[in-house]
Amino acid sequence: MHAGRPPCLWGSNPPLNPTSFGERFLPPDYKEIVSGSKSPVACSTNKELYFLLCESPLLVDGGNMSFRLSRSTGKKCYMLCARKLEIAWIDTPIHWKWTSLPESRFAEVAKLLSVCWLEIRGILQTKLLSPNTNYAAYLVFKISKNHYGLQCSSKASVKVVKESIADQSEGETRTVYIVPPRPQRANLRFRSPRRPPSRNVESDRVPLSRTDGWLEIELGEFFIAEGDEYDVQIQLCETQHLNWKKRAYC
Repeated sequence: MHAGRPPCLWGSNPPLNPTSFGERFLPPDYKEIVSGSKSPVACSTNKELYFLLCESPLLVDGGNMSFRLSRSTGKKCYMLCARKLEIAWIDTPIHWKWTSLPESRFAEVAKLLSVCWLEIRGILQTKLLSPNTNYAAYLVFKISKNHYGLQCSSKASVKVVKESIADQSEGETRTVYIVPPRPQRANLRFRSPRRPPSRNVESDRVPLSRTDGWLEIELGEFFIAEGDEYDVQIQLCETQHLNWKKRAYC
């Protein structure tokens, strides 16, 4: 989940007043988060720290995750590196390779060499995120110019994983495309030539360009209520077409 990067999570709530700052706009555990940064953080005021956390993601968890604040909401956002993901066949050298990219915030990325069974899964504890917040999960990645076999559709899902089986949530499953089957239109809706005209494609997802040069696909959404403590499982799978897929980074 990287093709450059793993899934990242954004919150969305009413915007903050940009003229008012103080410790109340920083998350309650901000001191613990900042102290766990891989690099020193030097700020003289809470306002300065707030803008730093909005503009410059911190590497935390030994460099395996990055943390930032949403500038418009002040909500916590995390990104998992490829090493934190469960990737099918990741330990098989003919299928995947660990490498580095200068444009990646993480030390290592997973390079897709050649697979027919594509399955990537990430798990995040909701206690790390902001309560009473709607979140979206994304796959952040890069593809090579000579990529191959990535135009087929994949299935994406976000599932709540709790201790009690009765409380498990299957979540929403949606269709996404790592590479659109044909160029995107301005309104982000498209129809494959092989798809029957009557089929509704409103739920299909295609990648969008990020300001950092990577691509991202929204995989699903979830809501965290006050006091929620469970795991969220985010998954991307292509196990139906089983065509060979080559040359991407996550």
